[in-house]
Amino acid sequence: MLNVYLRTLRCHEETDEVGSDEPYVLVTAVDLRSPNPTACEVKRYGPWEDVDTGDQRNLPGASDSFWGIRGSVNRRVAYVSRNAGRAMGSL
Repeated sequence: MLNVYLRTLRCHEETDEVGSDEPYVLVTAVDLRSPNPTACEVKRYGPWEDVDTGDQRNLPGASDSFWGIRGSVNRRVAYVSRNAGRAMGSL
């Protein structure tokens, strides 16, 4: 069985916004053979609190994989990932 998963998140440069960075990653899996435009799922990893430049977060690995969306690995599937973040702080 093939597993696709996010293994590590590494911060190369934190933002200069007020508060700590709290990044997260969204992975979207789309079944390209389905005529249904909603034949997709989104998996979120994170958010992680107080991430600074040089920090690394390790994830569980295969036990938290996003491959096999809707229970099948034999479908034509497209995966799109996007990292994002939010800065938490007070004014």
